[in-house]
Amino acid sequence: MTFSDVLQVNFSAATPKHHCRVPWLQNSSLMYNFSDSLVNITKETLLRVAIPQDQDSLSSCSRYVQPQWQLMLNDSVDLLDHEVEPCIHGWEFDSSEFSSTIVTEWNLVCKQQALKQVAQSVYMGGLLAGGVVLGSLADKFGRRKIMLICNACIALIGTFIAFAPNLIVYMVARFFIGMALIGQNLNSFSLGLEWLDERHRVIFVTILSCCYTTGQFILAGLGHGIRNWRSLQLAVAIPYYFIFLFSWFHPESTRWLVLHGKYEDALQCFQKVAKINGKPFTEATLNLEILKKEMENEEKGFLRKTYTALDLIRITELRRYTLIMSLFWFITSFVYFSIILNLQDFGLSIPLLMVVFAAFDYPAKLLSMRVINIGRRICQGGFLLLAGSACICLVFVPEGLYHKNMIFGVSRDLVRWIGLMMGQKEGNRHDVHVENKCNWNTSVYFKIDNKIHVILEETVDMSH
Repeated sequence: MTFSDVLQVNFSAATPKHHCRVPWLQNSSLMYNFSDSLVNITKETLLRVAIPQDQDSLSSCSRYVQPQWQLMLNDSVDLLDHEVEPCIHGWEFDSSEFSSTIVTEWNLVCKQQALKQVAQSVYMGGLLAGGVVLGSLADKFGRRKIMLICNACIALIGTFIAFAPNLIVYMVARFFIGMALIGQNLNSFSLGLEWLDERHRVIFVTILSCCYTTGQFILAGLGHGIRNWRSLQLAVAIPYYFIFLFSWFHPESTRWLVLHGKYEDALQCFQKVAKINGKPFTEATLNLEILKKEMENEEKGFLRKTYTALDLIRITELRRYTLIMSLFWFITSFVYFSIILNLQDFGLSIPLLMVVFAAFDYPAKLLSMRVINIGRRICQGGFLLLAGSACICLVFVPEGLYHKNMIFGVSRDLVRWIGLMMGQKEGNRHDVHVENKCNWNTSVYFKIDNKIHVILEETVDMSH
């Protein structure tokens, strides 16, 4: 469901076709005495009289001060000298695809279109803040507790957003739900890795990524069937109430329990896991004394008992790896979200595009489990080159050829996800101490490039 919350902006913040509202055009058909005869004139015909043309379509942000009746006789009349004005009475939006979005409800078009990107930037800011703040809180209070709190916040705040009275409240709520979302995502990811050996982590990450893709399929179906953004928001938030109940039974990180001296709780977690796996568990196998002794032996191998994200840069062995992987995540996430968060720009059905992208995700992620045997460096470098080539090809595709754009977008999406799986596999080479810090460090770069993408998109829109 994590991906559903991130990608739902394709539906909830979509911008339908629109034009200025003209007060005297309230009826679908008008009777007008023109040239001494009664003529039945449709609303579509009169719109050409009231609203200027902009590249073979009605202007979205202006209208004539006075109706230009001569256009009914000759569409080619030169109207360069006729005065126009902004949409002082608001806009009319096409409701054939979306009955309601935040754009149609709060008029986020024309001079206010930048507010749509501001809202998305605020949400990404919440993801960034959550990656910075909740990582430290999880180390202090426990991953399970933070995960439970985040799940509860996502459910409650998500429900509240469905009833947001204005854009300001909407943006503030989206900021906090972004914080909770990244906290839930990374803590659940870390908890899952801690209970697995290195051999099974690739399978775990692949299954987890396929779950993200499944959420994308579900969102496409919800977006196709639910055309009102408030109802869609509610549909995305409700499952988190059940996720909160299920996560209540998830065990705490045994490493965190041991590090904080809660050996008995750690032993209980081991007993539960052994029972689930059908393995025998006796005091002779593991008890408090053995656990304490193992912890003492492990601590002797560390210079300190606690580590921070700064150690990823301070420690020579990790510095190069951290910088390379940060750049890797920055580039791949920037390119990926520049397309996946702007599906409307393809000019095709958004649910259809989402399904096509998701359909290509499955084989890409499963293929990554095989090609990893070739070598991580070769796979990462090769797939980055392929992704870059696909993006360059997009520049030379004519704007009107949406189907070719979609093909390039799908191929780039496939390549990006295979490369992403390589990056996730890289985490297996480190101790969990370091790996948790890597996860939070990655999330920070992951959200920074999303904010940069939003800012660049807003800049491009303003330049046009």
